[in-house]
Parts: sequence; structure tokens; C-alpha cells
Amino acid sequence: MEPTNPYTPPAAALAEPPVAEAPYFAVSNLKLVVMSTATLGLYDLWWFYQNLEAIRRRTQRPMSPFWRAMFAPLWSFSLLPEIQQHARALHVESAIATELCSVVFLVLSAAVRLPEPYWMISLLAFVALLPANATARRINLALAPDVAAHPAWSGWEILFAVLGGIVFVLNVVGVFFPEP
Repeated sequence: MEPTNPYTPPAAALAEPPVAEAPYFAVSNLKLVVMSTATLGLYDLWWFYQNLEAIRRRTQRPMSPFWRAMFAPLWSFSLLPEIQQHARALHVESAIATELCSVVFLVLSAAVRLPEPYWMISLLAFVALLPANATARRINLALAPDVAAHPAWSGWEILFAVLGGIVFVLNVVGVFFPEP
């Protein structure tokens, strides 16, 4: 009989080991709404890029987060189910209707090609990302509770929100109150 070492850690396998950094880029839903609106939808691409980059770092899969983010309406059919599956594997609550959210994101993103003022509906594309962002926040909390969440607002984000908000308001005024 082989002697056992009393200092050996238990052999129980964890569902996923604790991590030193959050597995996803997840901001507050308010920040996602404000930044997406203020940047006229460009923040959605940033959100996709950051999440794809986090997945690439964590999984070591060969992928190009930049190009996937550039084609985010198509790659949402891959990213949102991946977040959903990760949540299920961890038994984390998730309310993502992946196919519906992906289709809504694709359709609303394509709405930018509509004539004035109908193209402005494309600014609501972030709505399809809210359930995935909330799920990613729950996953981050489950796997990396000690890791500081993304700061509420950086100086640059406040600047973008204020300047982008002004541009957004001027755009709305120009669309709905054109010069006579």
C-alpha cells in the first residue's frame, strides 16, 4: 500500500478554476446604453472586440477579434451562444435568447441603410446586447469576484458620452426639424 501525503490538495475537480482576470468585458447596462447611443453604435463594436479578445486570451483559440468585431452582426450568432453556453456550464443565470438577440442585432444594425429618419432605429441595436452583457457580468462575478469590475466611467468615456450626446441631439434635431 502506497503512503498518502497529508499535504496533497484534494483531487476534486472544479468546474472552472478561479481566474486572475474577468473572463468577459462586461460593463453596466447603463454604460452600454449611454456609450452606444453617444457613439452612434460604435461602442457596440468595441464591446464585441473586447469580449472576443477576452475569449481569445482565455481559450488560446486562433481568431481575429478585430475582424469579427467589424462584422459583429454576423459574428453575434457565434458570440452570444458562447456566452450562453459558458453560463450554463457554470450554472449561472442567463436570459439570453441567443437566436432572437442575434437576429435583432443583425436587423437593427442593417437598418442604418434606411432613409432618413428611419435609419435612426439602428441606434437601438444595443438592446439586443443587454441580455448577453448582463450574463457576462454574472459569469465574471462567479469566476472572478475579487477582480475589480470595469470602472464605472473613465475620463475618456465621459468625454465621449458628453460630446457624442451633443452630436446625437444635434442629429435628432436635424432629422426631425430640418431647415425650411
